[in-house]
Amino acid sequence: MLFDGWNRPRTNQQHNVLSADVATDRYYNWISHPAPFFAACLLHALIPFGLVFLLWGLVGIAALWATLVAIYNIGDSIDSFAHIYGDRPFKANHLARNNRILGYLALGEGWHANHHTFPGSARHGLLPGQFDGTWLLIRLLNLAGLADSIVLPDSHLIRQRLLKKN
Repeated sequence: MLFDGWNRPRTNQQHNVLSADVATDRYYNWISHPAPFFAACLLHALIPFGLVFLLWGLVGIAALWATLVAIYNIGDSIDSFAHIYGDRPFKANHLARNNRILGYLALGEGWHANHHTFPGSARHGLLPGQFDGTWLLIRLLNLAGLADSIVLPDSHLIRQRLLKKN
């Protein structure tokens, strides 16, 4: 956290050209400075761990720590494991695969071939039987008026890119 609070605000400026609307936003410009970013990182850790410690003591800290380790490792494993093991249902130039185990554990993010084939899609579970919890959350946010301009691939395009099964 100390390294990230100092280094990230200095190194992530190279990507401002890719998101000019974010780079010119007053809040994001402010939070990208080292002191506010470090404070946000610190509070992001202190509040949950402090609350858990007050409620459940050291057992709560251990449970939260183990949960975070599992969550981060599941997320990180998608970019490596889902390029080696799983199904490749689409005609594509990438090596990403849909991994059923990661698809369920990561609430839909493990449908990695779908993500690489349709990178702008808000939904990764595009094929029958692919649970996508993240998509359910996006739909809920949309119903609440908190998410709009949701991008989904056309169903005809999905069918067109599918590999034919013999």
